[in-house]
Amino acid sequence: MATQLPTDPLVDEVKINSISPHLYTLQITWIRPLTDGRDDVALLWRSDPTKDEEVISWAGEEEAALRLLYPNSVQLELLRAMPGKTPGQMKKRANQLGVKRDYWHIDQSERFYWTVCYKDLAVLEAYTSSEEERHYLWGAVNRMAENTKRGQISALWFIPVDVISFSQSLRDTGMIGGGVPRTSV
Repeated sequence: MATQLPTDPLVDEVKINSISPHLYTLQITWIRPLTDGRDDVALLWRSDPTKDEEVISWAGEEEAALRLLYPNSVQLELLRAMPGKTPGQMKKRANQLGVKRDYWHIDQSERFYWTVCYKDLAVLEAYTSSEEERHYLWGAVNRMAENTKRGQISALWFIPVDVISFSQSLRDTGMIGGGVPRTSV
């Protein structure tokens, strides 16, 4: 479902679409004289998930899967079995149910932050055409989740700002106004 936001004189249209419990797309269409027709697009991470009953409550099948898989399964397997639940929710519910995890014998290499659910990861696969792209987007969203404080939103722009801004020209000189060396953009 798209949300229309008020626009300013330079913006023709702004759309925000919810694509998963934590993820949204943001699309900005600029007025014609400012652009060649290319929209700016970002992926937004909202730290607090949508208020969906499926995300909040635990179904009997999910609890059964948690009891069976939580002790010995890798995190990605747990996420796939309970796509609307986050590792944080799983840990909390397992503790309530008295289910212990065998951390010593479980591969911990591919882990996701406490607030990422498989529904978030699965929707990203639609935007990829290779394993490398999937790995990049999953990693980017995992970092966004880890760095977004509760109640906040962060964005991943698909075209880096310095590619389309005046700061790109500063890269050629290595200087920012008045002869001050450029350290970062």
